[in-house]
Amino acid sequence: MPKPSLQSYGLSEHDVVSFRRWENADSRGPVVCGIVGGACGYFGLANLGDGGLEFFGAWLGFIFGTGLCDWVGPKLRKWDSRLQRYDLFKAATKRFEAATEAFESAKKEREERELQRELRTRSEFWWSLAGHRFERELAILFQRQGYNVELTPGSNDGGIDIILKRSGRTTAVQCKRTQQPVGPAVAREFYGALIASGADDGILAATGGVTSGVSAFIAGKPIRVMDLSDILRLQRQSRPQE
Repeated sequence: MPKPSLQSYGLSEHDVVSFRRWENADSRGPVVCGIVGGACGYFGLANLGDGGLEFFGAWLGFIFGTGLCDWVGPKLRKWDSRLQRYDLFKAATKRFEAATEAFESAKKEREERELQRELRTRSEFWWSLAGHRFERELAILFQRQGYNVELTPGSNDGGIDIILKRSGRTTAVQCKRTQQPVGPAVAREFYGALIASGADDGILAATGGVTSGVSAFIAGKPIRVMDLSDILRLQRQSRPQE
């Protein structure tokens, strides 16, 4: 949307200065007219010698003066084509400013989303996460892969942290945000939870990877390991949520 210009409305800077003076005068015009009308009414009746009617005349004059000014002002604006164009220019300017503000806000939101997405492609981000935050971030990542995601309760989760569903299959996920590789005891516990849950397969998501004993234990079982390199690869492939 192009920014409205005075020239496109047949106006000049001098016109704007004049119109702003008009607007300032217009705001106090009814009061001035009322005072003048009240004074005329007061002194008019005083000169006629009607005694106590001066204040009554002042009140009538004030009401008539303010009403007349309120009526005349808009009529003058309506009859002046330049003022009409000025009103159109101001309305167009307000629409332009609103559209510009909305555009800048949307741009800032897009940049923030892109920044957050880029941040999540760095290993430092994932190492900084505590247990439950790590689970939530993985849940978001799986959701971007097209899974229906369910986070299990933080306690009494039965060894399963996330449940994934897609294409009629259920996948159980156990999350281990550790610096060191996890051992066979973790894998055996997860396998038992996997069988008990009735899930079709499982993912052991361990940032530090697994030991060779775990690799030997899960061989031939419906369990795959996802280490930090796998997480970063999926993050780079994922599209940011709009």
